[in-house]
Amino acid sequence: MKINLENKNVLITATGVTSEGSGTCEALSACGTNQIINDLNHRKVNEAVVKYRNAISVIGDVSDKKDGEIKFYEISKNIECFMDL
Repeated sequence: MKINLENKNVLITATGVTSEGSGTCEALSACGTNQIINDLNHRKVNEAVVKYRNAISVIGDVSDKKDGEIKFYEISKNIECFMDL
């Protein structure tokens, strides 16, 4: 079954290419989502962004209120397709 999530914005945390997040990214990419890929590990996030279409990276701890607010502000100012977050 294919779910059409074309142009829906999703935040995927703990996204390391070899982790469970990788499978989530793969499935959501196949459904057409815009992905905000988050992890604390720069290398893992950058590898994931290259691997999946319509993906951007967010390095940082989104569970930390201040860091999370800063990251969402950066996204909303720089990426038009993510403006409705």
